[in-house]
Amino acid sequence: QPPVATPTGTFAMLAHVMPDKFHIGSSILANLEQEIRHQGYALSIHILTDMDIKNMNLPNNFDTKNIDAVICIELFDRDYSQMICDLGKPILFTDTFYNYAYHELKADILMMENRNSMRIMIGETIEKYNLKKIGFIGSIRHCLSFYERWQGYCDALNEKNFLIDESLCIIDDDDNLFWNSSWMEKKLSTMKLPELFVCANDSLALNLISILKRINVSVPKDILVCGFDDMPEARLSEPRLTTVHIPSNSMGVVAAQRLLSRISNPTLPFVTTYVHTKVKFRSSTDRKSITQ
Repeated sequence: QPPVATPTGTFAMLAHVMPDKFHIGSSILANLEQEIRHQGYALSIHILTDMDIKNMNLPNNFDTKNIDAVICIELFDRDYSQMICDLGKPILFTDTFYNYAYHELKADILMMENRNSMRIMIGETIEKYNLKKIGFIGSIRHCLSFYERWQGYCDALNEKNFLIDESLCIIDDDDNLFWNSSWMEKKLSTMKLPELFVCANDSLALNLISILKRINVSVPKDILVCGFDDMPEARLSEPRLTTVHIPSNSMGVVAAQRLLSRISNPTLPFVTTYVHTKVKFRSSTDRKSITQ
């Protein structure tokens, strides 16, 4: 390991995130902090409240003049994101609002690859079991990653010449609704269920499996389910969850390199970087795993 330099500057992290969704973010931060420490930077952490974002306020202890660069995690509000860009600092968003391309964000963006890995996961599952009815769960405009995963879902169905049947999907715009168990249970109890539910992330998938169990629908016997993220619980759940693995440790290193590069080269064009992901097939989409 190279020697740790005495901190001469500060990177700030701004996050608007629920603790139960913080697995990837915490991994990114740990590796980012390790990288920047060796370059003489400390990391300060700032958690944004809903009121901060609504009122366009920076956190009280966020001192712009003493900050060299900013990394934003799970910050999906368009107006607040643009305000951060107007600070005139090197900015990196890990994920962002879904239609960012229509707005001039003066920032670099770091993403996991979403669209193609989702297409592969769905396509191979369709092929394996000759499926015809595939549904999607998640607020597709919640953030760019969810929107790209929805695009991957559409790509997989288009390749099979399947119509996109939104009656098989739960794609309401309010992301908070998906964590309301009674609302989800009512939705699932009153809709026609597909053969495969594709969820925008693992938290949604694991929540879905739990609710399906309550209404006597078994995974994978009655319905197949897959997620995205490969959070630790995905490997420990019963059934184990088919998902897409995100190399969050590597994303932390890439995030640090992008910001350090931006500090050194502030006039270079802004870039969007995608980190490769990998499908992990497990028992939640494996009918052969069912005990006879």
